[in-house]
Amino acid sequence: MSERLDCPKCKAPLESHEVVDGVGVNNCPACFGVLYAADDLAVPLKLIGAAPARFDCPKCRRPMETTTAYDGKLEVDRCAACAVLWFDSGEIQILRKLSGVENLAG
Repeated sequence: MSERLDCPKCKAPLESHEVVDGVGVNNCPACFGVLYAADDLAVPLKLIGAAPARFDCPKCRRPMETTTAYDGKLEVDRCAACAVLWFDSGEIQILRKLSGVENLAG
């Protein structure tokens, strides 16, 4: 049984879903954010800059940092310690549009 993860933004319990064979994501049913393992994202992201985020990683509880991709058009929160990425509500749709990739897991 995996440990319970809480949303870094609203603290609601995250729900785990397998989106592709062997690839799972954790999403928040309350604020609609999504947590991906960086290795599970099918789109390589060139993350630029890093500023302290106002919340901790739901996985390792260390401070996260806020970065940008696609020339600042997408803000992504990441945990450098355990390599997870947090996307706020709507940011996955922005990533799909900017990358041209519909299925982001894999």
